[in-house]
Amino acid sequence: MKNFLFTIFVSFLLLGSQSCGKDSDVFVPTNTTIIIKSDTTWQEDLLKISDISTAVLAPLNIEKLMSELAATPTKQDINAERGGIVVTPDNVTLEFAANSCVTQNNRPCTGNLNVEVLVLRKKGEFLLNNMPTVSFGRQLVSGGAVSVKVSQNGQEVKPARNNLYRVRFQPATTVDNNMKLFEGKAIGRFQFDWLPIASLPAQNSPMLKTWTDSTQGRRTSGYELLLDRFSWISCHKLSGDSTAVTNKFCVALPDSFTNQNTNVFAVFKDINAVVALTGDGKTKQFCISSAYKGLPIGKAINIISIATIKDRTYVGKKEATISANSVIQLLPILTTKAAAKELISNL
Repeated sequence: MKNFLFTIFVSFLLLGSQSCGKDSDVFVPTNTTIIIKSDTTWQEDLLKISDISTAVLAPLNIEKLMSELAATPTKQDINAERGGIVVTPDNVTLEFAANSCVTQNNRPCTGNLNVEVLVLRKKGEFLLNNMPTVSFGRQLVSGGAVSVKVSQNGQEVKPARNNLYRVRFQPATTVDNNMKLFEGKAIGRFQFDWLPIASLPAQNSPMLKTWTDSTQGRRTSGYELLLDRFSWISCHKLSGDSTAVTNKFCVALPDSFTNQNTNVFAVFKDINAVVALTGDGKTKQFCISSAYKGLPIGKAINIISIATIKDRTYVGKKEATISANSVIQLLPILTTKAAAKELISNL
């Protein structure tokens, strides 16, 4: 009888320690993981939902999680008549000339303007902001991307005609003179594409240049963008990979992970590139989109999944080599939002 009561007492202690324990911010895979059973319903085809609002489909759980993990822009005010310079904590510089902005009705702006700027440099940052490096289904290599928004009293403004503003930043990788300008565009709610920007050899045309400075014996270099729009703008180039490609590459996860609560990405190890895999409601797998031109066979990647099930965060990570007609099995691990963000940010 004493042994039986002691067993019950110890069981209560264990349950109490599990329920009251504080989540660790360190991502530590274990031999086992508890996956809470949830609604295993898949959306049939998310890519066919062109409505960017929530009128057709309420926000998915994974959309909410990704919005929480996305980077926060730096905000600073400038004077519209005088122009000004914005410098972010991570050394991004924006220069605005005097009287360089107008309202949506093309009236000159006066008073203070609020500038929001965000720069993505590394693969993990593109992933966390749900912006794969792809253009018309072709794989891109990134030198970085910048988002600029300018507003007054909550209303967005735009650059005045024939008036360019300047952005300068250092990339996470070596400066590449082959980079071109691309503009990021959301296609509905579940697709994002980078569209080439025509760079004309004419005054007041968008332009991408490189710069080099030497201060106190230290040499730094980066990209300089002369831009005529407030949007997502990137320095990208086509990967130029001429190896054989596969149009079938899929990742399979346990039943609880669906395209309503999970995103899956292929993150290249040797280049600054990220490809999103699409959750297929028919096969219950995450695969290359039919619009994609294929993944290069033989390339080393990290497969990354990020998911939320009943307010719990799961991350999966697995090294793989791209091969034809692959189906990779991936088991996500229970973690915290902070630990997931740390892991992915360092890819």
